[in-house]
Amino acid sequence: MIGSLLVLATSRHRLAALLLIGAVLMMQVRGAFGFQDGTFIMGALTLCVLMMMRVLQSHDRAAPCIALAFCALYVIGVRHAVSSPHGMTRQQLRQAGFHPIRENRDVGFVKAIQTHSRPDERILVIPYNPDVYIYAGRLSMKKYHEYLPWEADYAHHPWGGYERDLCHDLPQDLPPVIYFDDYHVWGRWAPADFMPCVLKVLAQDYQRDPVEKSVYIRRDRVDPAALKDAGPISSSQNRN
Repeated sequence: MIGSLLVLATSRHRLAALLLIGAVLMMQVRGAFGFQDGTFIMGALTLCVLMMMRVLQSHDRAAPCIALAFCALYVIGVRHAVSSPHGMTRQQLRQAGFHPIRENRDVGFVKAIQTHSRPDERILVIPYNPDVYIYAGRLSMKKYHEYLPWEADYAHHPWGGYERDLCHDLPQDLPPVIYFDDYHVWGRWAPADFMPCVLKVLAQDYQRDPVEKSVYIRRDRVDPAALKDAGPISSSQNRN
């Protein structure tokens, strides 16, 4: 709002200004929030910063202070958005070790992933937790950094000869570690509904970490003495 008011107040070309504002608003056409409004926030903040700098360009002292304040707001806001645990109180955030500026490298699943995979090896995170790759310092399995219901549907109806089927590709190239977060996508689709083949692979070829319940380790990376018979993967397993 601040950026829009400033661009209208200072611009001689009102139509161009309105088109610019409209372009920023189109980044939020879905009216979404959370991680889905990230592009809109970045676009709106950029517009605001540029307009504040233009208005204050003749104020040598105020302009740098405003710019630094916006940069700090951006850094803190982005780190909070991508790093903070969801739905926790401030006390719970402190107990979890979250800090808005300093990175927390002491995350349990990170140790488990890094212990059983080399930095040059790729892992798989499903259905959708891209921050795990960043925390663990590992690249995603080729073609797959997530797997969601509409991607499973695409596997049955590929376009232009481009095959993308995790049920086919995963058994051919088993990553050393799979991070599997058992939840209902959008509260509707359970993993068993759209990727039962992956659950079968987890049960046959992987051993669940005894502490980090979302981390599954390929059996050849596990101490034979620690191997146990892995039962079927059910929706209740990751909630125990």
